Amino acid sequence: MSTPDDRAPLLEALHLAFQRHGMAQGLFSQAAAGQLGLGVSDLRVLGVLFQRGPLAATEIAEATGLTSGAVTGLVDRLERAGFVTREGDPEDRRRVIVRARPERGPEVGALYQPLQEAGRALMAQRSPAELAMMAQILTRSAELLEENARVLRGRGGEAEPEGPETLLSAPLGARQRARLEFRGGAAQLEVTGGAPRRLLYQAAFEGPSPSIKLKGDTIEVKYRRLRALDWRARHGGTIALSGAVPWELALRGGAAKLALRLEELPVRAVELSGGVSEVTLALPRPAGTCRVRVSGGANQLALTRPEGIPARLRLSGGAAKLAFDAQRLGAVGGDTRLESAGYDAAADRWDVEVSGGASALSVGVR
Repeated sequence: MSTPDDRAPLLEALHLAFQRHGMAQGLFSQAAAGQLGLGVSDLRVLGVLFQRGPLAATEIAEATGLTSGAVTGLVDRLERAGFVTREGDPEDRRRVIVRARPERGPEVGALYQPLQEAGRALMAQRSPAELAMMAQILTRSAELLEENARVLRGRGGEAEPEGPETLLSAPLGARQRARLEFRGGAAQLEVTGGAPRRLLYQAAFEGPSPSIKLKGDTIEVKYRRLRALDWRARHGGTIALSGAVPWELALRGGAAKLALRLEELPVRAVELSGGVSEVTLALPRPAGTCRVRVSGGANQLALTRPEGIPARLRLSGGAAKLAFDAQRLGAVGGDTRLESAGYDAAADRWDVEVSGGASALSVGVR
């Protein structure tokens, strides 16, 4: 007969196994969603629609625990990506029904087929009694999770106030252009290329996360106002952008410790306003005259461009420790204009304007 001491290690091992299973399921869902050009929440809603059939938005919200506003945005994205359709309810014209498009089912199912086949092979090694016990445990575990989720959602005042959804990815869709816009500044952040295929962007954050909202072709990023203690915690993030569409980037409200690694992206314009500090900006090959605008002052700002691409720098407000290509000018006052050889005749070039003064400003090639 087992004793309480005998059961403790087994219960702990079972607890850890459940934790690992949940984390692994999340990783698989994220990978599968990326293959389809969707976010994880998008895939979850799509799975509910394939499993339960057509649902109204309120029914989707109840099934997933998402807010009505989040569901509306998700359905919009799924519809643009061609995974769902909206239809009027024949029994109630005021109600809209969301239906998964059956022709997309095989595309989604193909991602899960290898996992399902491996799972069936694993289960074939278990006896009917073991399978019945596993089904009972998993069913009751799911019921407990659902019950406790309802309890947590029912606790008034403890949830975060509803606001713009933090979307960690969004589908590329049929877009021909895109814009990344920061409102309220940014710090300790890297923006780069390399978003997974079919995704417009993919983001990851450590510590305080901004709200991210997709409006048409514009990704709006806004950090909440941080308390002093928040900045002591480790935080940062990376936003990877798709190289399939041309981009404009705008950062308003200042930036600190920002790395814009845009070498592999088609970029038309970059705007940094509100002052910048410790910012590196690696520019790609331009198509035509592409512009960088920096206003509000700059401290430790380094811009690089591909070799052979001419550039012009227009500086107002003076500068200390100014470098332009091979020139090391030290301190300059007033308005300054510098051009690399061949700028006027070049079809593809970078036009850089910095206003408000600068310290440790460099514009060069890599």
